[in-house]
Amino acid sequence: MRRAVREFEAGRGLSTVVLENGRLIGVVSFVEPSREHACTNIGYWVAEDAQGRGIMTRAVAAMVDRAFHEWGFELLAGDPRPWHRGAGAARR
Repeated sequence: MRRAVREFEAGRGLSTVVLENGRLIGVVSFVEPSREHACTNIGYWVAEDAQGRGIMTRAVAAMVDRAFHEWGFELLAGDPRPWHRGAGAARR
């Protein structure tokens, strides 16, 4: 958490946690944002027992909406790994 705060304060990224009933089940992060180029990379993970319920799809959609409409980004990039079977669903 301290690292996330330092990254945000330095303009190097923003991480948000996803909680379910007070339990950490995932994170959505914007990594290496560039205000100059209006772009950022997005990354996320979700706990295995929370997969398949659309939780990250909704969390990523909410963060993407904020990135475009509140923070002025024009391009978001992500690179899901092939072993992340559900990653494609959250990116749609």
